[in-house]
Amino acid sequence: MKKLIVLLLLLPLVLCGCSFEEEKNEFDNFKHYKTEDLVKIVHNGGYAIALLPPTEMIGSATVLLYQVDKDDYILLNEISITEVSFDESHIRYYKDRLYVLESGIIREYILDGPNTKSNNVVIYDYKKITDNSSIYIGSIEKIEDNYIYYTGSTTNGLESYDNIKCSIDTRICELYK
Repeated sequence: MKKLIVLLLLLPLVLCGCSFEEEKNEFDNFKHYKTEDLVKIVHNGGYAIALLPPTEMIGSATVLLYQVDKDDYILLNEISITEVSFDESHIRYYKDRLYVLESGIIREYILDGPNTKSNNVVIYDYKKITDNSSIYIGSIEKIEDNYIYYTGSTTNGLESYDNIKCSIDTRICELYK
């Protein structure tokens, strides 16, 4: 009789395909970090730029994280900036985008939670400013009204910096005062 009761209790589980296994989480395929794993962290909404501690293989790494729980972050991307440039002159959020200044170039991220994508290096049209095909960007000054304002060098020798504004929509740049 006991066996029959146990079988009757287990029958719905077998018929519905239910199991006692833990459900898969949508974040299982990501590398996870806790706050205690991070040397420095700067939050913006559910996103964070963080400095990982140095390892035996590499020095410190700066990463883009997405917060999935109170003390749980998933790795979205590694960013090539140093702790020294860990401020607003190198990291700016604007609408659903993140702009990161990495070694004189700007990288744009389209923020979409765990589906965040990098547009890689943002290519701007500098023809109104210089004959050079590129400009070395020194710092991001501000982003407003769909323009990114920064200081950059239009000379190969990096002797002087100019105030430059670029349209986020058209990618065309011009000097401003």
